[in-house]
Amino acid sequence: MSHGCHGKEVDRRTHQSHALKDRTAQGLQQADVLKEVRDVLVRKTTEAAGHVIEDQLDAITHYLAATTLSNVSLSPEPPILPRSSSQGRTHRVLKRLSEIEASVNILDAEVTMELYRSELPSFLNSKSFPLASLIDKCILLDADLVKITSKSAAVTAALDTIKNQLDVIARKLQAAKKAWKEMQEVTCSPGLTSTPQYPTDHFFKPLLSATDPLIQLCTFLVLICQVLLGNSRRGCSFIYAMLRYIVQLCLMRGHTGLSERDLKLLSDFPVDPRTAEKEFNLNTKATIYAICPNEKCHASYKPTFDDGSPIPIYPSFCTHFHFGRPCEEPLVRPRLISDHVVSVPIKTFVAFDVKDWIGRLLAQEGLEAKMDAAWTACNNVEDEMHDIFDGDMLRNFKGPDGHYFSNSDGEGRYVFSLSLDFFNPLGNKQAGKKVSVGLISLVCLNLPPELRYKVEYMFLAGIIPGPCEPSLDKGNHYIRPIVDDFVELWNPGVWFSRTAGRPHGRLARCAIVCVVCDLLAAKKAAGFGSLAHTHFCHICHCMRNTHGYGHLDQHLWRTRTNEETRVSAQAYKDSTSEVESDAIFAQTGIRWSELLRLPYFDPTRFVVVDVMHNLFLGLINKHFQDILGIRLEKDLDQEAPAIDLAFSDRWTQLDNEDRKHVSRLIKYLSQPLNDDLKTEIGMALWLKRLSSLRLSALELACSELQNRGCKPIPANSRKTSRLTRADYSRGILEWVHFFSSVNTQYYLPTWP
Repeated sequence: MSHGCHGKEVDRRTHQSHALKDRTAQGLQQADVLKEVRDVLVRKTTEAAGHVIEDQLDAITHYLAATTLSNVSLSPEPPILPRSSSQGRTHRVLKRLSEIEASVNILDAEVTMELYRSELPSFLNSKSFPLASLIDKCILLDADLVKITSKSAAVTAALDTIKNQLDVIARKLQAAKKAWKEMQEVTCSPGLTSTPQYPTDHFFKPLLSATDPLIQLCTFLVLICQVLLGNSRRGCSFIYAMLRYIVQLCLMRGHTGLSERDLKLLSDFPVDPRTAEKEFNLNTKATIYAICPNEKCHASYKPTFDDGSPIPIYPSFCTHFHFGRPCEEPLVRPRLISDHVVSVPIKTFVAFDVKDWIGRLLAQEGLEAKMDAAWTACNNVEDEMHDIFDGDMLRNFKGPDGHYFSNSDGEGRYVFSLSLDFFNPLGNKQAGKKVSVGLISLVCLNLPPELRYKVEYMFLAGIIPGPCEPSLDKGNHYIRPIVDDFVELWNPGVWFSRTAGRPHGRLARCAIVCVVCDLLAAKKAAGFGSLAHTHFCHICHCMRNTHGYGHLDQHLWRTRTNEETRVSAQAYKDSTSEVESDAIFAQTGIRWSELLRLPYFDPTRFVVVDVMHNLFLGLINKHFQDILGIRLEKDLDQEAPAIDLAFSDRWTQLDNEDRKHVSRLIKYLSQPLNDDLKTEIGMALWLKRLSSLRLSALELACSELQNRGCKPIPANSRKTSRLTRADYSRGILEWVHFFSSVNTQYYLPTWP
């Protein structure tokens, strides 16, 4: 029976028909397989044949070159005597084709060499197409081929081969001309001729291309130890020396001496890890500013350099004017370097190059496309928001041309968030030193949320030196280098010579669209007064002396505007005396901020809620209850406690802090916890919460509840002494769970 009969009995004729169809289908399948195999074989054979022909031509070329260089005369070419007049004409045509083919080969070599140079700035910036002469040569050679009209089979075969080769050359030239025209349309657009250029070609150079693989491996190992494991440069130099010694011992094993190749390998071995850092493009560009050491000034000065000299030149004294009076604080001190006295800054601020960081991002494979794709969310009509690009601000944000910033028209449009935070590098200890150091960082919001906050994709713009935090508006001196770069990145933009997706370069425009800091740093960065000021809010005109912190009727709030904020800030900047500036600040609650130099920056909208401090660290609760004084009225009809706990007066003998923790523990245990303790997550959450209390409070609770069955449960059942807070918390929670569910079957956790 045939497969097409589905197991049914059929007559002989039907059986033969189905069998024929089966054989036909099998034949078609085999034909498809054979066709695929044939195509593969044809392709492989064609490639192999091409390689053989190329090898043969190379062998002939090398032989002829060697013969010419050695001045050895070739044997005379034997004359070819045509047997007839037609054969004579064919011979002359083939000889002419040989001459044309030689010219085509020369042209092919010239085109290949020029195309390698097509990505250089000299090629792209040329006013006329640099390969126009090669196109003319290609046209002339094609005209010579058209003149040949012989119908001989030998001539036709040779003619087709040369024509195909010439067509390939012509297509390469046309493609290069098209790319050059596209580049000219971009670079010759109005305003782009004065656009700042930033070279990024060095990010695409091969790493250690002409280096021995053994040295490459050792260099990579040392860089991993330095960058990821945090080894010092001195330690990396020691690793280099030990690796070189190990390689030398391996090479000398079983030999009395070293070959020249081995000696060269050892001599090429790196010594200083800074050389490897340079080869791997790990050193970012930075500028060392001289900072005025006067705590009331903090003015910054960019260095200058003489031609060919790496020694920076700074002013000797601070020339910053403060209400008409120069500071005149010394900026530099003498330092002996290699028997030469060099003036170095007393206080420094290292500012890293924003454009170098953006160029690195655009040089990474696939990252540029993800950054461009972020704007697709602005066209999303869904009400649910997942990212900052779903908000109204970026949807309606306009560029310097007056159009929506999301309409890139081939440009790179990228937005960033600025963060400013101060911390104590020595640790926040009660009796420790009070030192404050600032950190300025940037995050590219065009990156996907899962990437943008990773360390490798964030940018450290600079570290504000201590020991004291800059007061009032003195922090503007540290923000100024970043603002200078973003003024340029906004308009006219910066032309990056090469990106991962644009080999010929791309124009990028960037903007800082939000300031993400804690409340104190955010107000200082944007130029607003603190919470203690009369105008304590940077969004509305609520005043502390009239409305107070508890004015919650938002319909009566009069919001601030960007225009009036800028007017007040400019008036503060233009004030001629300290009395005048203090009066303006007292009246408006606004100082000058360097961020206002950005024409698009709206301080009333771009200072956003800091999620980390307000939500994750719980400061919003502190702001509402302790600062604003907003608390819910106690519910007089609230239910009785789930568990009635009556402790003895032993807890009154504890100190104030211990008593606070006991009160907090009683409050926790009075809540209905049984629903939370049904799950592992809820149990783990309450275990963490109780473990944060003091050990004395937990010991007292277990002691008071011991007669009711509460006792500590250590993680290790053999452990009987030196119980921890987690052991007491575990016992209390299990007792609560058992006590509240005596008559109910609930999840009872198995403690580790």
